[in-house]
Amino acid sequence: AISDNKTGADEGAAHLESQGFEINPELFQTYQIKHVPVFVLVKNDGVNGDQELSRLSGNVSLGFAAKKLKGMG
Repeated sequence: AISDNKTGADEGAAHLESQGFEINPELFQTYQIKHVPVFVLVKNDGVNGDQELSRLSGNVSLGFAAKKLKGMG
């Protein structure tokens, strides 16, 4: 089971807000997303374009996903 507490969710969501996020239908094809929800961490280094760093899927809050992806990237 995955649990999330309010403090962790708030911190994760605050980090995500400072980094930004996007819901873009074209990216479903680019990253071969077949099931939702899914969160994809992407880095653009200015040279090689967008590169997927990690991905998280499942029934989790936005804050929890941001916190986990921050640790994966």
